[in-house]
Amino acid sequence: MDRSPNHWDGLVTGMALVTLDGDRGYELLEDAALAWRDGVLAFVGRAIGLPPRAPAAARFGWEGGLVPR
Repeated sequence: MDRSPNHWDGLVTGMALVTLDGDRGYELLEDAALAWRDGVLAFVGRAIGLPPRAPAAARFGWEGGLVPR
């Protein structure tokens, strides 16, 4: 398994995320992604913000589900 700092254990894309950021006390992120490494979130945000060729040991497509965070 690749243990370089930019490699993730898992990556989920194709979802909407709700965060506790934003002017209304929350923010809805469409076309979002989240990644984790060693059981800790390493990336949470819009998929467009992912690094090129986002390296992950496992990838999952959520297909538009909503995930509260």
